[in-house]
Amino acid sequence: MESVIDKNLSFLKAEFPSVYQKVSKLNNTQPYSVAGDKDPNIFLGKQAYHSIRNPQDEALNLVKNLQVESGLIFIFLGIGFGYHIEKFKKLYEKTIPKVTVVCIEKSTEAFTLLLHHRDISFLSGVHLFLDDDVKEIGTYFSKLDSLSFKGYKIIRLRGGYSLFERYYLDIESQFRSFMSGTLSDILTRFAFENLWMKNIIDTIPYIIGKRSIDALKGVLKDRPAIVLGAGPSLSSQLEKIAELHKWIYIIAVDTALEPLLTVGIEPDFIVTLDAQFFNILDFHSYLLRTIHKTGPILVADLMVYPKIIRNWKGPLYFSKTTINEGNHNDSHPLISGLENSFGNVGSLKCGGSVTTTAIDLALHLGAIPVLLAGCDFSFTGYATHVSSSSPYIHFYRQSSRFNTISTSMTKQIASKKRFYIEGTENNRVITDFVFRKYLSWFNKRSEFKNRVYNATSHGAIIPGLTHRNLDLEIEGLVHAHKKGKPPILPLQTKKYSVKMARDFLNSLNTQIEQARQEIQENPKNGDIAIRYPLFVNSFHVAKKLYGDNKLLFQQQLLLLFELLERRIKISAGKIKKR
Repeated sequence: MESVIDKNLSFLKAEFPSVYQKVSKLNNTQPYSVAGDKDPNIFLGKQAYHSIRNPQDEALNLVKNLQVESGLIFIFLGIGFGYHIEKFKKLYEKTIPKVTVVCIEKSTEAFTLLLHHRDISFLSGVHLFLDDDVKEIGTYFSKLDSLSFKGYKIIRLRGGYSLFERYYLDIESQFRSFMSGTLSDILTRFAFENLWMKNIIDTIPYIIGKRSIDALKGVLKDRPAIVLGAGPSLSSQLEKIAELHKWIYIIAVDTALEPLLTVGIEPDFIVTLDAQFFNILDFHSYLLRTIHKTGPILVADLMVYPKIIRNWKGPLYFSKTTINEGNHNDSHPLISGLENSFGNVGSLKCGGSVTTTAIDLALHLGAIPVLLAGCDFSFTGYATHVSSSSPYIHFYRQSSRFNTISTSMTKQIASKKRFYIEGTENNRVITDFVFRKYLSWFNKRSEFKNRVYNATSHGAIIPGLTHRNLDLEIEGLVHAHKKGKPPILPLQTKKYSVKMARDFLNSLNTQIEQARQEIQENPKNGDIAIRYPLFVNSFHVAKKLYGDNKLLFQQQLLLLFELLERRIKISAGKIKKR
């Protein structure tokens, strides 16, 4: 007859091979011990994992009266002998398949004792972590589907939790960061999904005759570049950047354009991706110019505010944004549909900020080294942006004798969830959750090593990047590149044609007609998102908003289709006039 330990090891090997590897390597469970016959308990010294009086009563109290329904996640911190997890699965047996269950145990020794004493089949179907790095668990959280996520409950095994409180607190912090990001992501999708689709369709006429950023692949190979963000410290470095411009290519985020033009610096590249109308304010003075042909190269996301594209007279290349690591197909579904007609649209990774996209562009161009300036990721000097930028001008217009620019910015900063982190000048700087989320993106960028350097004068330390002094960098670059900058020579890749644009709009119209008919006939059909992948985000958003209310779900999508059809008609008309 198969023993408990043999059965458990077979189960682990099949279900959780990484956990199996850890327990297989463990030879000694000291200083842990087990006491008790009916409901045994694990001890570390004198401290017990479960209640000494009655582990089963404790387990029931931990999981009774829980709301268990589809879309929720339950996180068990501390497993011990798993009485509470086993009881949870029995109490909510019918709804367990609809929820996500995560079980985390710090001690490999304690888990090994569980294997010797109890059948662990109650762990079937859960997500199991044993003494895993907190960041790895955070990565798991970050991959959860935010649109299908409704809420969570953290269940702490008091004894086991207290033994490794710091570890479990760090995990909770990782999870709450994910929660804040998830909420932000859901709200963003609610607010912007229709706008993104509208902008993509409105941009189609202006794609014709242009190319993707694939035409810029490697055009700065082994040449130096500097990426300029719009952080407050940028103003202190503009004079040095003006000197540097003769020898180094400048890649500026859109919000940094006006401050650069104010001091006579014209960047070589500008990166823009914001879908909202006020993004055009970042280009105000430049778009008023009458001559643009030899100006900066604009790299624009396909979802950017269309009037920027319509009014841009200089060189222009399009890109799409990807988010998931290593997955260049992770872009908006409508762009995936567009690529069926246009072919591949070059992609740039985004860490949530246009600055992170600009850095990825620098790598795409082949630049080395890549310096960063104006990338504060903090409220340097109690300011939000560099002076002369459109956000700064916004505060200026609101200012008065009794409400200065500084006062307005400080009020906005005070309204955020602020905290201190390490700064580049051996100091502490004020930042917030949004900046911290951007900074966390750098932790995963192994491709930045020995290539991207932070030369921002003040601000937060950027994980994984060496901080360098811009003045010293200028001396080295001037010496290494005495002949200055050679011209940028894009590759002659295929241009987007009128036929491509018409094919896409016609295909989109056809899918809208088919999806409308199906939604009108059977709005609760669960497979509709599979058959019409171009609208998958819209289906999920409508479901998130209205749940099982099929009438409101139907109305939301029909209104969207009506909006898209109007925009298709307008774009088709513009193409016809070409």
